[in-house]
Amino acid sequence: MPLRSRLFWGVLAFKLLLGTFFASHYLRELFIPFVNYYVLSGYQDPYQHFVAQGRTDLFPYNPLMLYALAIPRQLFSALLPGGVETVSFGHLLVFRLPLLACDLAILSVLLSWFPREKSRVLWLYWCNPLVVYICYWHGQLDIIPTALFLCALASLRQERYRGAALWFGIALATKAHLLAAAPFFFIYIAQKKGWQSTTRYAVIALASLVIFLYPFAAHPAFRQMVFGTEESRRLLALQLPVGGNGGQGILITPLVILLLCVRFFCYPKRNWDLLLVYLSLVFATLVLLVPPRPAYILWSLPFLITVLCRQPRKYGLPYALLIVGYFLNFLLGPQSDLLDALKLVAPGLAAQQQSFLAPLLHSSLWPSLSFTVFEAGLAGVMLSNYLFGLRSNQIYQERNRPVLIGLAGDSGSGKDTLTFGIEKLLGAEQLEVIAGDDYHKWPRGHESWNTYSHLDVRANNLHQQVEHALALASDNTIYKPHYDHATGRFTEEQPVAPKPFILFQGLHSLSLLQLRALYDLRVFLDPQEDVRRLWKVQRDKAERGYTTEQVLAQLDKRTADREKYILAQRELADLIISWRTLEPLQPGDYDSNPALCLHIQALNSFDFSGLVELLHTAGIVIRQYEPFLDGRWQVLELEGTIASTTLAELAAQLIPNPDELSANFHFEEGLEGCVQLLFLLCFSSRLKVAQWMTPPSH
Repeated sequence: MPLRSRLFWGVLAFKLLLGTFFASHYLRELFIPFVNYYVLSGYQDPYQHFVAQGRTDLFPYNPLMLYALAIPRQLFSALLPGGVETVSFGHLLVFRLPLLACDLAILSVLLSWFPREKSRVLWLYWCNPLVVYICYWHGQLDIIPTALFLCALASLRQERYRGAALWFGIALATKAHLLAAAPFFFIYIAQKKGWQSTTRYAVIALASLVIFLYPFAAHPAFRQMVFGTEESRRLLALQLPVGGNGGQGILITPLVILLLCVRFFCYPKRNWDLLLVYLSLVFATLVLLVPPRPAYILWSLPFLITVLCRQPRKYGLPYALLIVGYFLNFLLGPQSDLLDALKLVAPGLAAQQQSFLAPLLHSSLWPSLSFTVFEAGLAGVMLSNYLFGLRSNQIYQERNRPVLIGLAGDSGSGKDTLTFGIEKLLGAEQLEVIAGDDYHKWPRGHESWNTYSHLDVRANNLHQQVEHALALASDNTIYKPHYDHATGRFTEEQPVAPKPFILFQGLHSLSLLQLRALYDLRVFLDPQEDVRRLWKVQRDKAERGYTTEQVLAQLDKRTADREKYILAQRELADLIISWRTLEPLQPGDYDSNPALCLHIQALNSFDFSGLVELLHTAGIVIRQYEPFLDGRWQVLELEGTIASTTLAELAAQLIPNPDELSANFHFEEGLEGCVQLLFLLCFSSRLKVAQWMTPPSH
């Protein structure tokens, strides 16, 4: 929450001021008397009480909405004048408190989705004139179900499916229009968790709905006031007659929502942006095709704003037209309460409501014209959102094979460390690692190792690795042994099933053209040589029981093979990662932990400009940045430290549709996390449709 923002506090004070003094007859004469009776009667059934009086239009909402308003009414009862029909400034303020709480909840969710767009979210939502008018002038309650549904979506975004289902059931217990969103909500979950799990989550939502409806659902008075009113019949108002005199017809609004649902279901993949866009379309359809009430636009407003926050500002024109059309229709049209809301402040002026609007309302053209402008703005926003959703959902091509990554580097260069970092990004359940050591020709101690080193391509079954890569790329299971470093022996052959992402990691992962052609991204690790030797000594002493002299002798013996077989792969990579010392290492010191900087050489087709700017803002020192070192390469060198949480925020800013790559990115601290972020940026760039259609040829 932007607690330091003057804009936030100024608008908050303005909303409280409006909410204390102004309200339409809906709040003054319907909602407040209904809740007053419920609290003052000791929680007797208010639906039955008012239906018996013939007042069936007071509160067309489910019981949870009643509870939400009754709690502050009870808490402040001692400060409010008595009487069921009594309405004072204190009543208006107390009844606005739940609306304000939900207003703040929506703001909090939007800010969590757009941590780098706080100012834009404040202007687009917190200062939104539609929210101010509907909640704090007019006095409608629809922000409550909207906020609860947004909480359900916030849980869904965090992969907390039980919580999302529970919140959704609670939201349904406030207003039934959210049923229109249910198919989209659960189709999205089914894509992530499967239909069997989704059924369980739907049961959770249904159970929470039933629990809140149970005290009143069996009463005829409740059903009459909530489901038997003009409000509930508006959904079926627009019909297309079919046939003769049989009375059959097509219900236009349910038909359009059903078609949207079918279209959403038929997408091969559905990302987060597409879900929000379709939810905005569903709720906007209810406004576009149903004779709207002033508060209906609130249902889709947060979703419209999420799209606006992702688009350039020039796309705000239809949204501006929507706001203008809304106020022309609802402030200067038949449903206006422009002066009526002043009744407690200026009763005489409020009495002039009809005479004030008479010149417009007596015109045969104005009501239709103002409504047309509003509908045109809404239709324009819907079209803009739909096109955005299509573009967003097509950023990454729908694939019919796993994504393959090649990671190569000399022994001790940090391959296992980077593999672990990639696994934390993409998720162990999504990533299959194929170790190059599994393709050694002989176990440890075999006499052939006296002739060949592990770095020699002739000591490895690389062509078998190609066959396995082809099989996995075709989504087929392979069978291969695993090289056990603890024993130096190979295990029995084991099945390896393809996962969405497959990482080939080893000494020679980029050596063969056939392998390189299969990879979506090629990475080579090339730390400064004395740094690599330091790491190699420290690792082999700690994990393999070697002495320093044994490790150094092995390194010296392999020097020729390193230059011939390993370093030759460097120029074949898309991304070269190198660690370099800030100060020269002392010769013979293999126990130190020197300060390092990160040196990156990458194809200049990757755009690092936004990353460099954000890292610099976050405190990372940019030692060097040459976006076009030559016709192929760019160079970036970094120094400093950065928190893992900051890196996660930068990833959300830089990576489009990150949920399509992983449910949740986990970053290391410092420059190790920067390596992860650079990998993720290159990986995302390579998987975009435009990049995939024209892969580099080397």
